Amino acid sequence: MEHLNKKINALEKQLQWHRCIHLVSLAGIFALLFFSSTTPKTVDFFSQIKTNKIELVNKEGKTLMLIQPGEMAGTMALYNKEGKEMLYLGTDKEGNGGFIQLTNKNSKNAIQIRSNLEGSAIKMYDEQKQNILFLGEDKQHKGAALMNFSKDGKHQIIMDGNKSKIFMANPESKTGYKQLN
Repeated sequence: MEHLNKKINALEKQLQWHRCIHLVSLAGIFALLFFSSTTPKTVDFFSQIKTNKIELVNKEGKTLMLIQPGEMAGTMALYNKEGKEMLYLGTDKEGNGGFIQLTNKNSKNAIQIRSNLEGSAIKMYDEQKQNILFLGEDKQHKGAALMNFSKDGKHQIIMDGNKSKIFMANPESKTGYKQLN
C-alpha cells in the first residue's frame, strides 16, 4: 500500500509540473498575441539603394529596361520584347544637357529632343536616318526660333523666327532659296 501512495504522490507532482508548464505556455501565447496585435505595423524600406546598374528582363531573359552610368551621366534605355532600343534618356555627347531619343522597332525613324549649351531642339529622322525636321533655337540669334523642313538631307523650307521670314528651296536662285512673303 505504501508503494501505491508513493506512486500517487509522484503522479500528483508530475501533474502539477505539467499544469505549470501549460499555464506558462498559455500565458506566453496570449502575450505574443496581445503584443503582435497592438504593435503598429511598419514596412521595412531602404532609404537609399546604391548600385552600378539596374536591368529589368522579361521571362525570356530579354532586357526591357536598363539604367546605368554613361560617359557623362546616368542613362536609361527602354527596349521592346525583341530587344530593340525604343527610348534613350541621357545627356548629349559632351554632358552639357539632357537628351531623349525615341525610335521605332527598326531603329531607323527617330525623334530626338535635346537641351544643351547651344539651346533646345527637336529633330526628326526618316527611314534613311536623314534629318527631315529641325525645330530649335537659332544659334546666331539667341531668343529666336528656327524651323527647317528637309528632304534627302537638304533644307526645303526654312522658317526663321529672327527675320520673321519663310524661305523655300529654289535651285535657280543664287542663294538656293526663295523668300516667301
